[in-house]
Amino acid sequence: MKNLLLFLIASLIELNTAQACDRCGCSLSGHYLNALPQYQRHMVGARWFYRGFASDHHGGVWSDERFHSLDLWAQVFPRERFQIVGVLPLNHFTQTLENVSTRSQGIGDAVLLMNYNALRHSWSSSGAWTQLLWLGGGVKLPTGQFDPALVRQGINPNMQPGTGTFDGLLSGMYNIRYNQWGLAADVLVRFSQTNSEGYRFGHRLNASSRFFYQMQTGATRWLPTAGAVWEWSAPDRNQGNVAHDTGGYCLLGHVGLDVYWERFAIGVAGLFPVMQHLGNGYLLARPRVQVSTSALF
Repeated sequence: MKNLLLFLIASLIELNTAQACDRCGCSLSGHYLNALPQYQRHMVGARWFYRGFASDHHGGVWSDERFHSLDLWAQVFPRERFQIVGVLPLNHFTQTLENVSTRSQGIGDAVLLMNYNALRHSWSSSGAWTQLLWLGGGVKLPTGQFDPALVRQGINPNMQPGTGTFDGLLSGMYNIRYNQWGLAADVLVRFSQTNSEGYRFGHRLNASSRFFYQMQTGATRWLPTAGAVWEWSAPDRNQGNVAHDTGGYCLLGHVGLDVYWERFAIGVAGLFPVMQHLGNGYLLARPRVQVSTSALF
């Protein structure tokens, strides 16, 4: 169990502050790797994710940022032990500063991952103790718009739907279960590249750990979850120089509930900042909400 806890802490790093701020939601959206039981099946679905931030503009003036992302996603198992995950986000971002709102919306950067089931083990014939380990990687595609004209107009890079780069990804998912109790952990690392405008978003590490308990009532299965999410980003670089007030880390608590039937699942989760240092302290992350629905086949 000690090794499992080291795998702790899913999901998304959102970094946003004034005057060249940074946030990863536009590039990875609300993507979770879903290492929970019953998710080891072919799936298609949609997931809405809301994130809010407050940014200090170095003069006591604060802006309000709101990021809405709707992910269209799917996972398939083309062969035994192989999993392919695809995510296409639709983004709607808003920043309000001194009663003036700036909006940006459009298709975000798609994510494509392939994972391999490196470990599948049961400690007893009854299957009371089981564990799964998936390892893999992939790419983030520049399907979202990154318009240099908007940058010249003073629109922060993080407010654009995309990043304009192909980025490499590494992923890992671990699940251990004893009867109805279990722990699901995942990690996603992004190696960012420089786009055609000379801007590079910082490398990112997103990880999560969630304890769950399975309950059955008739044909309905309930999975309450509780855990933590850890997000870290290196500073951005603009024309090779470090962009001020970018990068940082955030630890969030997670509570959620997944409900599924034979071929249908819904989920809701809340994330609450516990500890953070974003944009050199000029950015304040607020609670987040995620709602998802999926069809299993």
